[in-house]
Amino acid sequence: MDVDVWVYIMIFIVQIIGGMLGLAIFVSIYRQNRKKGLACLMLMIIWVIYSMFEGFSGSSKLGAGMIIIYCILFWVAYFHLKRKKHETEDLVR
Repeated sequence: MDVDVWVYIMIFIVQIIGGMLGLAIFVSIYRQNRKKGLACLMLMIIWVIYSMFEGFSGSSKLGAGMIIIYCILFWVAYFHLKRKKHETEDLVR
């Protein structure tokens, strides 16, 4: 295998780990305080935009992969928050 393939794989792994950690922090902050959570989300979106610019400057495949990774991670975080909201509503009833 070429060295470039391993570099791309490592970049994807780092993006997945960083995105998961960032969204875990966002979810925990958002559940405690909505305004602080939204501020954290805005910072994370800025970080995502920056990393996508860097990814697309390296390769279009790398940038497209980052878009897919972040879409999946944001989708998982959204449904996690939605599920927790329904669980707390069911406990209140």
